[in-house]
Amino acid sequence: MLSILFLSTSLSLFSQTMNVTTLGTIEVTCPEYVNNMNKTWNITIPGNWYLQLSYTVKVENSYDKVFIYSINDAGAATLQATLTGTQTGKITSLYPNGKMRVVFTTNESINCSTNPAYTGFTISISKISGLTYAYDSAGNRTSRTITLESSGTILKSSSAPGEETVFTETMDYSLNQEAEVRIYPNPTKGRFAIEINNTEENISGQIYLLNSQGRILDKKDIRSERKFDFDLSRETAGVYIVSIHLGEAVSTWKIIKQ
Repeated sequence: MLSILFLSTSLSLFSQTMNVTTLGTIEVTCPEYVNNMNKTWNITIPGNWYLQLSYTVKVENSYDKVFIYSINDAGAATLQATLTGTQTGKITSLYPNGKMRVVFTTNESINCSTNPAYTGFTISISKISGLTYAYDSAGNRTSRTITLESSGTILKSSSAPGEETVFTETMDYSLNQEAEVRIYPNPTKGRFAIEINNTEENISGQIYLLNSQGRILDKKDIRSERKFDFDLSRETAGVYIVSIHLGEAVSTWKIIKQ
């Protein structure tokens, strides 16, 4: 656990960039909001690590946004998530290089006394320092444990148009097999796609798209195809559910229709 911070800051009136080189927690509280705020944290944790960001966001929906990027070795940014309103979750970096970026933008300041729901956001930075697998007597993998290293230190104090939000996660569909699931864009204006890769050729399953009441809006069979297109254009804005049934596993995702 590290307790010493090494931050270099470039500051203008409503724009601030911070270089974060230690584990800790990024935080912006409601009183820190200003008009047209644009605050960036460039995260570089020394070493060849995947990073995991655990976030709690409570900001003004659609107007204030937290953008989370992975940064490749060449310095190019891939937008993984756009967070607004009230959201919690975890995001793992795309590359094992210890590099990510967080950007917070606002449209105006917030009166905290009359808007108690807008508490700001916190993002805890952890590094994945190891993976541990357990196997049965036949040699089949039965479980996977991710070892995280983190710190309680508070690291106090842009998205480009056209970038696509991509969620990527692995899904254990049998005792010793993993599939890569990609869902994009999310949030969506209506259309979004799901890709399922790194599976056995004969694997089968189903993808269900449901509304918040559990009614099935669409169903697609997983067979030889590996990309599936869905359309929520005729549905109202809100939260929808994707349930992926693949081999022995079921994975559930939330889709935000804007």
